[in-house]
Amino acid sequence: MRAISLLGKQLFHLLLGIVLIGTGSTIVAQPTIMIWRHGAQVNATSLNIRNMPGLSGLVLATVRENTSLFYSNLEEGEWIRVRTEEGDEGWTIKHFLKIPERTAAPLPRSEPDPREELAQSMAEEKRYAVTRPGVTLAYYGPGEEHPVRGELAEGTHVVLGERRGSGWTQVREPNRKESVWIRTESLFLYDPRRLPKVLQDVELKQHTSMLEAGIQDYMEEAYQRGAISREDQLFMVVQDLHSGELLVSIRPRRHVKAASMIKVPILQAYMMKLYRGQIEHSASNEKHLENMIRLSSNYSTNAVLKRLGGPNAVQALLDEVRMYRELRLVEYIPQGGRTYRNQVSAGDLNQLFVRIWSGRGLGPGFSELENRAASRKMLDYLGMGSDHRVNDRLKDGTCYAENDQVKLWDKTGFVKGVNGNAGIVEIDTPHGRRAYSVVLILERANYQSIDGNAVEWSSSISEQMRRISEMVYAHFNLEYEAADDCGYESLIHHVRRAHEQEGRLRAAL
Repeated sequence: MRAISLLGKQLFHLLLGIVLIGTGSTIVAQPTIMIWRHGAQVNATSLNIRNMPGLSGLVLATVRENTSLFYSNLEEGEWIRVRTEEGDEGWTIKHFLKIPERTAAPLPRSEPDPREELAQSMAEEKRYAVTRPGVTLAYYGPGEEHPVRGELAEGTHVVLGERRGSGWTQVREPNRKESVWIRTESLFLYDPRRLPKVLQDVELKQHTSMLEAGIQDYMEEAYQRGAISREDQLFMVVQDLHSGELLVSIRPRRHVKAASMIKVPILQAYMMKLYRGQIEHSASNEKHLENMIRLSSNYSTNAVLKRLGGPNAVQALLDEVRMYRELRLVEYIPQGGRTYRNQVSAGDLNQLFVRIWSGRGLGPGFSELENRAASRKMLDYLGMGSDHRVNDRLKDGTCYAENDQVKLWDKTGFVKGVNGNAGIVEIDTPHGRRAYSVVLILERANYQSIDGNAVEWSSSISEQMRRISEMVYAHFNLEYEAADDCGYESLIHHVRRAHEQEGRLRAAL
């Protein structure tokens, strides 16, 4: 075998599949049946698949850690023949594969088109699907002769049913009992991404969660490469609004300059006055509230503050809610927007958004109906989307910016020395819509140490905030098995680094 050329070796396996067994001067030719099994997983950060065994082979594809592969019974030393789920075949090093003890039955060799059989068997193993771009019609049966139930938006997650037709797949939308039929070509079938095995059972005792550990490591790396100054400190809270779990809590109770983020508590105070019948909701007030949130207008903010009795009166009103610990509203927005005296904390802002989302935006002293109605109204303002001149730091400029299935209710804030964004992000998953609150603030206490234009500083800070936002987004896609790779590589990279660093720290102790 070693004397056979590499080209002859490939032809030998692919065309004839012959094993030569020599016994003395007698050579017995015996066919080797190609057996494909499913379930091997890549156990390396990345793995090359080559057109022949050996490092001299051309790279046909590169697969990432935890990717599932079909593997065969053809081996050459440390090399094994594999096939990707997309149908690419080649050779890779067996050592970097995790192969289960229990194997699947081989594909029938009598099938005239084995790749079609392979695609069908792969599809049957998938659990979820997401609709592809374009119009996706849902029918009550497997064919266009059946009535149309409706359209599914691009990127809608569905759960696969057990029945398949010729070119049709039965699916069920999350939180719906009835099933519908969709053309299979309109679906991207997938199995959910998982954390790498090395991280699945990790407990990072110094952090609230692995997400927090990854974010902290991202910040350390940003400091080391000079992307931001160590004077720029992170204040952050992330909470799962479905489970209630607190996932990130970095300096949550520290005072920071509120900038325009103070406008959300002012909106809450306005709603309290409105539902007490102490203020008339005029067209003028409506416009000021819209401009205050959507355009971040300081003029409209001051107009609302005046109609509520001024900063001190609003502070006293908000104290009645008994949810704020660090909020300090002491001044109107100065001319030019240079507001430095109003303060808040990441924990305060998170509590506000959690209460708004849960229908408790007014707090005690108001009926359940009033709380729900006011919360819905506040979400309407926060969900209008910013003017094109006011880009957010949670979705705009991220790798999921164009995903219409991701909804955002938020408020930004910027003044020299602080750049922040607080809000709620909702994503589509095969388990239904899921949301999380996120407060993300970077502050430099001594803003006078910022060289040059404050806008340039803010732009640089915004980029770091967006990369962190992508990591949070990736965490929730993993948690709820959604089909989106945005932020995944960065999240895994930084969580792994944090784990390794903590391991070294523990070893040093």
